Amino acid sequence: MRSFLLIVAFSFSAIIENVAQVIDFKGLPLETVKTANITIHPSEDEFLLFPVAGKQVFFAHQTLEGYNNAQNVWEVIMFDSLLQIQAKTKLDFDRNMKVVGYDFHKGHFLCLSQKSERKNIAQIISWDSGSNEQVMKNLILPVEISLRYFECVGSKLILSGMFEDSYLVLLFDPKSNKYITLKGFFNNNEKILAIEVDDENEYFDVISTKTDAEEDNSLHVSTFDSQGKLLENYAPIMPEGVFLGNIQKTKSGFHLGEFNSNESISDSEGLYFMNSAGERAVQAYYRFIDFDSFFDYLPAKRREKATAKIEKIKEAGKKNSFSFPYRIAKLWEDDEGLNVLGEKYKVHVVNRYDHRRMTIFGSIGMQSNFSSPQYNYHLERQYEYHSLFYVKFDAQGKSIRECSMPLESFKSHVKGKFSAKAGDYVFFAGEDLIVKNINERFRDPEKLNMSSEGASSKFERIENWDENTVLLYGVVEGEGKKLMNNRDKFFIQLIKNNNY
Repeated sequence: MRSFLLIVAFSFSAIIENVAQVIDFKGLPLETVKTANITIHPSEDEFLLFPVAGKQVFFAHQTLEGYNNAQNVWEVIMFDSLLQIQAKTKLDFDRNMKVVGYDFHKGHFLCLSQKSERKNIAQIISWDSGSNEQVMKNLILPVEISLRYFECVGSKLILSGMFEDSYLVLLFDPKSNKYITLKGFFNNNEKILAIEVDDENEYFDVISTKTDAEEDNSLHVSTFDSQGKLLENYAPIMPEGVFLGNIQKTKSGFHLGEFNSNESISDSEGLYFMNSAGERAVQAYYRFIDFDSFFDYLPAKRREKATAKIEKIKEAGKKNSFSFPYRIAKLWEDDEGLNVLGEKYKVHVVNRYDHRRMTIFGSIGMQSNFSSPQYNYHLERQYEYHSLFYVKFDAQGKSIRECSMPLESFKSHVKGKFSAKAGDYVFFAGEDLIVKNINERFRDPEKLNMSSEGASSKFERIENWDENTVLLYGVVEGEGKKLMNNRDKFFIQLIKNNNY
């Protein structure tokens, strides 16, 4: 899916610097290829960072001139693949318009805004960064819809949002100024989870589920071509209590999503694959863990019991043909009564490199401070994350490679932030920047320290740039500054793996 970052922040005509962000790579084959620092004046407004992997990075913010004169003027800067400024422009929206969506399509940066009071009025500005030409188009929507989603498919625009208490999807043709209201499963008071455009830009899926998921756990997929014609509706069978997110489609017709299930005491979380034929779902309750290293986190007196239980689970898994480990809920009983090992597998990022490969990053946590299953079910669960995991799949959902990484002293610093991969190194950006070589199974991850002229840095996000490089960006914090009140200097950085 598209990836962008929209944050409440501050505005000014941006000053671009090339000040080095110093990272101690600790002898690893990693290096900073390029860094760009952006400084803007602190005045309340919004900005966005919108990377197009391996190609461009867009930075946009409202100008101070527009802010002081109650105008709606945005500056957009486009960096090339080496973080050099390739082009910049200003977008002059009408007053009382709120920016709600962005996309990059066939060399054009598109920015969509909507009137705050009259939600049937919108504007879209298309900027050709090559010729520096702009085209503004005023949109009169057929109904007042609170827009939440915007993307291009073919020569048309997909607009989606809330109409009264229902979700609505419109397909807009800029040439004819006509709207098509799409009809699919999602029209029946359903919540839209995702809209996914295929890589050939010829069709798209609207993925939805019943609003009251506790009563109906069905998942619905409506597939349309670029003209808005409904190609198919299908509703795969879902396990009870499953809720999906991070859904992406591979070329072979499988969807991949993250799920939460109330089926077990431990609130299982994992991955789910479904066949687009809709006949039956391919369910995979994956539990990615290196049990040898995991035992280090168990009290010594319990390791023997846990080992015996796991061996039984392995044997049961072979007989029933499910992927081991399928589920681990009750590993032991001790003198204090029933204790349940409630593992939490949190999926942070689903990355699809091409039609054939997908990777999953996340962390594994242990539930603590409970003893009664029925009583615990109503408690807010607390998890202490002790490991990270990385898994690579083919398009059929087959696990090609698995790797788990004990965090040890870093476990308090990983809180479900962002992950990316460069070659054989996996990066996790949270309160710290942690890196792990997936080939070195028994070596602990490294925490990388970063500084800039005496100031510390707060990592906002890290993404895949290409197979050997990651894009890291965040905020530079000076001494005595509070992040939310003085968030005026940002950095964008490319880190390359020299082994590839």
